[in-house]
Amino acid sequence: MTTTVNSAEIRQWIADFVAETLPAATLEEVVTRLDNAIIARIPELRDRDMRRDLAASSRAHAVAVLSGLTQDRFDYPVPEEAHAFARTVARRGYDVRLLLRVYHLGQEACIDYMTEVLEQRQLPRDIERSLLLRLFDRTTRWVSTSVETLTDTYMAERERGLRAALTQRAEIVRTLLDGAEVDTESASARLGYRLTQRHLALVVWTDEDAAPLPPDGSGEAVGRLDRIVARYAGTLGNGSLLTVPSGASALWAWIGVDGDPPEPGDPVWSVDAPVRVAVGVPAAHTTGFRDSHREAVAARQVAE
Repeated sequence: MTTTVNSAEIRQWIADFVAETLPAATLEEVVTRLDNAIIARIPELRDRDMRRDLAASSRAHAVAVLSGLTQDRFDYPVPEEAHAFARTVARRGYDVRLLLRVYHLGQEACIDYMTEVLEQRQLPRDIERSLLLRLFDRTTRWVSTSVETLTDTYMAERERGLRAALTQRAEIVRTLLDGAEVDTESASARLGYRLTQRHLALVVWTDEDAAPLPPDGSGEAVGRLDRIVARYAGTLGNGSLLTVPSGASALWAWIGVDGDPPEPGDPVWSVDAPVRVAVGVPAAHTTGFRDSHREAVAARQVAE
């Protein structure tokens, strides 16, 4: 004999469950449980500030999803707290995959929690199955909407942060090249490059008459020049490197060196066309930073 699932009974059970869960104390217990399940799999979220932002996002999501369970609506507006968490992930420098994993683990945690609740209530098997199917459908829609929207939020914040960091770096470099006085310790910290060391300046560019350099994965040809300079730094330097794009296919670079670099004709400087490299004479401190760069620029002018 088959039984027919009573939709009114299911709706009533859901309404009762939502009413029991939405009060602040109960909701906080549920959110803490779900967050703990996520954090156990993503240790980066154990940081106090990350955990706080995750909790705010989870709490806001929980209210939205619970409220939607009692309705026949399928849209789940993404709360501002979730956007804030996505921006935090971007600002902390984590890959977007961490954000995506949070939501997929969150869905798993929700299903596990509801399965446990239903087993404790000892509902008829057909009703339990219908409730789980409804929950799975709603959480899948919730995750899909959230991931699509918040990926855009993450990427916008990441791009904004990269632009700000690049602009700040360029401003400091311009100040140094202009010969203005700077707080060396503060400027070094902001550049991530020690200004009190010995510098080898390079100018890397592509010939104007050559075919454009194919862009790298970021869509920027200058990314390929970055890798060339990184190779020089790994071969010649002490591990310290600073780069600043000077055009769509040109780059300024400073490599921290302890000894004298090879002569210009040495094979270490070989590079495939259409890329070209001009090198300054190594010199120390902020004056050397500026002078070595000026020599590299002059060498480029001679080469062209």
